[in-house]
Amino acid sequence: MHGQHSEGVVAMATISSTEEARPAGGSGPGPLGVNNFRIAGWAALAAGLAHVFFALTSAIVGLIVVFPEFTTPAFMEPLHWVGFQGWLTASLWGLAIMAATMCLGRLMWDTGQLLGTLMNGLGVIAGAGMMLTGAVTIAQYGGNATAIGQTGADLPAQVAALQSTWVGGNAGVYLQAFAFSVWLAVFAVSACRTGLFGRVFLAATLLVVISSFALAFLTPYPTTGIFISLYLIVLGIILLRRGRRARVHGTRTVAVAGQTLPAT
Repeated sequence: MHGQHSEGVVAMATISSTEEARPAGGSGPGPLGVNNFRIAGWAALAAGLAHVFFALTSAIVGLIVVFPEFTTPAFMEPLHWVGFQGWLTASLWGLAIMAATMCLGRLMWDTGQLLGTLMNGLGVIAGAGMMLTGAVTIAQYGGNATAIGQTGADLPAQVAALQSTWVGGNAGVYLQAFAFSVWLAVFAVSACRTGLFGRVFLAATLLVVISSFALAFLTPYPTTGIFISLYLIVLGIILLRRGRRARVHGTRTVAVAGQTLPAT
């Protein structure tokens, strides 16, 4: 493949399966190749779809169950399946975030670098935030609601106690929104500087980051919005297409700022 990508992102380098190289000074990512792009593409796509699954199933639950403004233990105890749905989908989304940030990070940073280590850690924190939300959700609809109902306290006190448990679940979403937004911003800047993507990608990513912050911190209920899902799905498709084009041409070409990178 020759020339530049139609989106004006990077130069393509033709390589052999035995070549190895790093950016000057050894400050960039380790050996990369077609498989790295394909793995990162699938990871990004899976993360986007996991977020869609989380949002879609949560919306369906909202249509099936009519929630009062303030729930009581008696209301929540029979809804164990709602807690399971929240735990499963939030946990899958959290694991997908971890996988996506690690696989995408391999395209940018050497894990031996301080920045690479910090970004991997930030990705884990973002995923763990959603997993925390899932754990709190299943606890709310499980033994937590039952235990509060058995305290013998009057109903207003039970409602207040149950309402306070939402703090942990919402805090997990806030944590994910902050950590993942920062990770995306750093990834986009690094991708633009190395030539993996261009300025259009950087601008689009920063818009997604801004929308994520706005929706998470300026709305009554924390959410990162559908923009994150769409962004990851599009990013995954772009990376998969690059890997597929390289294999179709049989030259194992990858795109990283004119560097010669080995296929793996």
